[in-house]
Amino acid sequence: MSGEGLSATWDAGVDVPDFIGQQFSIRVYADDNGGGVPAIWGTDFEGPCPGGWDLAGDWECGVPSSTPGPGYAYSGVQCLATRLDGNYSNDQAWSTATSTSPAIDLISALQPQLSFRMWVHTEGGIYDGANLKISTDGGYSFSQLVDVTPAYNLTVGGQSAWGGDQSAAGWQLVTANLAEYAGHVVHLQFAFRSDGSINYAGVYIDDIVITE
Repeated sequence: MSGEGLSATWDAGVDVPDFIGQQFSIRVYADDNGGGVPAIWGTDFEGPCPGGWDLAGDWECGVPSSTPGPGYAYSGVQCLATRLDGNYSNDQAWSTATSTSPAIDLISALQPQLSFRMWVHTEGGIYDGANLKISTDGGYSFSQLVDVTPAYNLTVGGQSAWGGDQSAAGWQLVTANLAEYAGHVVHLQFAFRSDGSINYAGVYIDDIVITE
């Protein structure tokens, strides 16, 4: 059925116990052809956490509680974060402060597109930041994804990075074009770097989806 004036009703009390007072969001895909937006892969980090992700360095998965961090996940109650309950550590390295996804099958994909939500507050400048990488060789080696929106705004430790105080933007929508990786099995990796002094709430990631 298509047309204007349509509506959907959701009983939050059925799906979200003790939902009163919680902060959460709802993602709705609409398509008059009834097909919706085909999702190839995705995670919102609910249920057993980290759900197959390999976490190293400061990266954690669970319920965020830090303020002045966001204090809540973008949706549900769990997310990835450089620290869930406080500021990130000093001296985190790109190669060792990583959160790496399980294998993602893009073999049958044609034009895969990645989206996720990100909250950021780091020292900024040339000092602290995060970026996104991808592997097509089973996680043996990673290259940085550069076709991302919003674009990286810093250079930290020789790599392009998101960083600085972006807390006023809240949970930003980030997108990346994965079309050149169609036909491969890939791993995604969020990497983080910090220098030897001054730290802030860090980087939080939620609601990762790859669509066609």
